Amino acid sequence: MYGYKNCIRLCLIEYLLALVVHIIYAFSSGGLELGRVVLLFSAVMITLTFILTIMIPKENLVVALIFSSVLISTTVIGCICGTLAFSVLIFSVMTSVITVFMASKYTLYAGIGTSIAFVAYMIFFPDH
Repeated sequence: MYGYKNCIRLCLIEYLLALVVHIIYAFSSGGLELGRVVLLFSAVMITLTFILTIMIPKENLVVALIFSSVLISTTVIGCICGTLAFSVLIFSVMTSVITVFMASKYTLYAGIGTSIAFVAYMIFFPDH
């Protein structure tokens, strides 16, 4: 096990970098207005996640918060930008990080959450 605090830091950095990729994609493919919307939404989501991660003392809740925050923000941004490819990528990488570096009890939760998200993406948000 990598250590709870180090793994949470790694997940937050990964989340931040994923949002940066979303922002760059929004500016390059959708123009200035779409980029600003994605930038604002990303800034709000990452700030809330950082603050709540610091304030919540329970390990289980922090992992669930990060996982759900990644799910919500990447799905909303993916719908705004018109593709969920980055969402699928970040979910795969986040699940891998949780599986490899955190306690084994989170492996099951991350696997189930990712599988449910992927099935929901295929049903409700098909890429065209």
